[in-house]
Amino acid sequence: MINFDREAAKKAGYTDQEIDAFLSSIGITSEQLLGQPSPTPVTPDTTMAQNAPRMPVQGSSIPMTVPDYVTPMKGENPVMTQKMYDRPWVYGGMGHRGEDLAYNDGQDALTNPIGGVTFSGYDPYGFGNYSGVIGASPEELAQMSPEEKVRMAQQASDYMAGGQADISGLSQIAPGKNISLQGHLAEPANLPSEVATGSANLRMGSTGFSTGPHLHQEFMNTEGQLQPLSVLLEREIRKRAGR
Repeated sequence: MINFDREAAKKAGYTDQEIDAFLSSIGITSEQLLGQPSPTPVTPDTTMAQNAPRMPVQGSSIPMTVPDYVTPMKGENPVMTQKMYDRPWVYGGMGHRGEDLAYNDGQDALTNPIGGVTFSGYDPYGFGNYSGVIGASPEELAQMSPEEKVRMAQQASDYMAGGQADISGLSQIAPGKNISLQGHLAEPANLPSEVATGSANLRMGSTGFSTGPHLHQEFMNTEGQLQPLSVLLEREIRKRAGR
């Protein structure tokens, strides 16, 4: 049995529906919870990984003491179609460099999981239309010179123009920064030079090397390591739920 404090999660701002969706996404059933009423059963799609991201808060509501990132999926009930490190025999090395997410019902709404300086472009043989963000808080952005922001964005775009397999090399351009990349977008991102967390209106597509509409999401932490964004989101919701 698992001790999950549903009331603490609700006090933190989550609804019963959001809590049930999260528990279902990590493979926890109502029968495994101590002292909790049975929620409406939610059966995950067979392609959904147990760490499918559901972060039901907006960036502006996250206290400054916790990481400023949100789920990139604005629609309901996304599924993970390919996990990080999957199929090394296809992608080489450590395997798939990011996480692929999609909707089962034709939705396509996306947003940016972190805020900061933006870069974007088109990679016909890989990411297709992509949108990237070099993470920075509003306070950090205010302290950066316009020249520094332009330099980071231009160098990131130049790096991506080389047909890169992932964003790992961007750590040399912006050391100590979280960096997000979203690929296969339906159209060019066309974002301002700076964005707040969760403020962009993007659309999932199938541009570049893609077999169907989905989001390819890559995330690199401040240590320059690629990480599954969904794992960070799970940790955050567990923390806010008092687990």
